[in-house]
This record gives sequence, C-alpha cells and structure tokens, in this order.
Amino acid sequence: MATRIEDAAASPVRYTACMAKWVHLAMAPNSTVAEMWIDILREEGLQAMIRPSDAVSFMGVSAMECRVLVIEEDLERAREVLGDDAEE
Repeated sequence: MATRIEDAAASPVRYTACMAKWVHLAMAPNSTVAEMWIDILREEGLQAMIRPSDAVSFMGVSAMECRVLVIEEDLERAREVLGDDAEE
C-alpha cells in the first residue's frame, strides 16, 4: 500500500482512496446489506466503504444501521448504480 507521496505512482488507486474526500451515499439497514451494496459498487469500479464508526459488530455482523460512503467524485454514479436503495 502506498504510504508516502513518492509511492503514489506505484499504487495510484490506494493513494487516491486514502487522500480522497469520502461522502455519505446511503444508510443501509444493517452491515450485511451495506456489504452487499459495497460489493455492487466495487463491481462497477467505484470505491466504497462502511463508515468506520458504524463498523461495530458482534461476531462480524451488525444489526444496526450502517452508513455507506463513496469518494465524492463517484457520488452521482454510485446513486445511479444503487438506484432507489441510495435514497433515504
């Protein structure tokens, strides 16, 4: 993983994800749904993640709502991909 600016050329995707502005896309009802949405977005080439503070779980699954984040420049495309699921 790129840890220094000089390493960015060797790993541009990881560097971009670390330095990008992450924004709220949608609120998933639980971590399982959030992970499914993230998989769908990643299959479309978009970077997505569960908001770290929402990743609290017991035995790997959270029954609490989880915020799904995407890189700001991918927000509109991510909304198109998830469709109605991205609306709150």
